Amino acid sequence: MTAEAIGEREAGARSGAAVPGPAPAPANDWRTLLLLFTLAGAVESQAFGHLGAFTPLFLQQLQVPPAQIPTWTGVLSALGFVLGLPLKVALVLAGLLIAAPFTVAFMMQIIRQLPMMGLWH
Repeated sequence: MTAEAIGEREAGARSGAAVPGPAPAPANDWRTLLLLFTLAGAVESQAFGHLGAFTPLFLQQLQVPPAQIPTWTGVLSALGFVLGLPLKVALVLAGLLIAAPFTVAFMMQIIRQLPMMGLWH
C-alpha cells in the first residue's frame, strides 16, 4: 500500500466515512476444487492399489482354496472398475452439460469478433 493510499484511508477514517477494506476471497475458488479432486484421485488410487495387494491375503482368511485365489482376485479387481465406470461416465456427462452453455456463449463472442479482427470476410 502506498503512502498516499494510507493517508487517504486515515483521512476517511477521521471523517467518519466508511473505509473500504480488502476484498473478501471468493467463496468458490477453482484452486479449492482442484485440490479436492486431486485428493480424491489420490485416495482412489491408493484404495485400488491396496485392493489388489491385500485381496489374496483376505481370500486366504476366508478359506478360499489356493488354486482359486488368483481367479477371485482378478474378478474382484475387475468388478471395482466395472462398477465405477457408470459413475465416471455420469460425472463426465454432467460436467459437459454444465460447461456446454458457457462454452457456447464464449464461442459466440469469439465468432462475433472475427470480422473485427480481420479473420472473417
